[in-house]
Amino acid sequence: MYPFDGSTTLTPFGNQGTEKQKRSKPIQNPYDLSTIAFFGLLFHGMFAIVFFSLWLRNRSHVKGLGYWTLNLMLHTVGRIIAIIDTGPSNPLVVSIGNIATLVGAFLFLFGLASFTETDLNKRNYLILAILISILILTSAFTVENQLYRSAIHGGASAFVSFQYLRIIWKKRKMNTYYATPFSILFFIYTLFVGIFILRTLGDIFAILQGVELQTFDSNAIRTSNLFALIALTGVNFLTLLLVNGKLLSDLADEGAAKTTMLERLRIQAHHDSLTDILNRSGLENILDSLFFAKRDEPFMICLIDIDNFKDINDTYGHDMGDRVLIQLANILSSITRTEDHVGRWGGDEFLVILPKANSLPEEVLPQRIHAAVGDYDWSKLLALPKIEISISLGYTCYRYPESKRTLLKRCDNNLYRAKNSGKNSARGELC
Repeated sequence: MYPFDGSTTLTPFGNQGTEKQKRSKPIQNPYDLSTIAFFGLLFHGMFAIVFFSLWLRNRSHVKGLGYWTLNLMLHTVGRIIAIIDTGPSNPLVVSIGNIATLVGAFLFLFGLASFTETDLNKRNYLILAILISILILTSAFTVENQLYRSAIHGGASAFVSFQYLRIIWKKRKMNTYYATPFSILFFIYTLFVGIFILRTLGDIFAILQGVELQTFDSNAIRTSNLFALIALTGVNFLTLLLVNGKLLSDLADEGAAKTTMLERLRIQAHHDSLTDILNRSGLENILDSLFFAKRDEPFMICLIDIDNFKDINDTYGHDMGDRVLIQLANILSSITRTEDHVGRWGGDEFLVILPKANSLPEEVLPQRIHAAVGDYDWSKLLALPKIEISISLGYTCYRYPESKRTLLKRCDNNLYRAKNSGKNSARGELC
């Protein structure tokens, strides 16, 4: 998931060996390579199970999760091989383990690119992984000096680690949920790049000096593998945090989307689709809230009906009638206050709710509302020179402790008084 350590291949510069020397120095490190490989198998195996479980449930949510899961599985295989054979006795087995961790390292790169939505030419990287694998197999059977294989691993590990750094740095600010894991991962892989570059240079320098390494077992190797075990366990944990952050981010986005959708549905449920003002349901809710609120100040309602609206539809068409309704809604909304409520009561009837009726400014009084509609130049809007639009308006003030039904009935009676008096008039009583 990261630089392929290969357990038996993490040979830092300064390998124990001298020119044409066949013996190894006494081992003082209490942890042998098999023990380190065992703990690596334990930790990688547990993370592989966790990531596989996450992949089964969340593969459609977290891009790159499949690559990371395969990477952990390949590293687990590499650890198993490292336990079986940590020495140079079977170069084929050891090379297969190294190649497994190599492919895992490239898969982690693919997962990181997918997770961060970074463009990556996977084909070229796969070709490079194949070439390095061939080189590992070839060197295992043709070169006795293990420093050559160590140099190959060091260089490849430095290269892959640098690709991780490049992506992490580029995407470090893509999501607040990823900020901390990305920062720590950047620090860890910076150490890896530095260590692997020094290791590769040390191996190359040792080869040039004629140093020959016959066995992969020294204090330096064990210390290096122990460091890799600790660091890569941290990388697994941080990757798990990234997956968790992605799921939390998706959950937050889904919650916000649902909230927005519910708000949109609420608005649609309480607003008229034609005029974009409150519908009857919305107006009823406003009235209910006023009836249950404190009644320190009375409120007023105005019921408005367009005169001869059926004739307008029959003569000029329903499209022209819709334009009249829309413009009337605009007029009423423009001349009322922000705390007032304008809605379509049904058909060609509108209801205006005026809270704080005792302090109504003159321009919001029912008579002024009626006059504003009558003064509007409807012929220009409708491109019909002879057309005239008028309204009848009934208004009344709430009287404690009457019911909503009683209030609406009295207002409706005032509207009929206005229509029966010849239309184009307003009837009612102020507070």
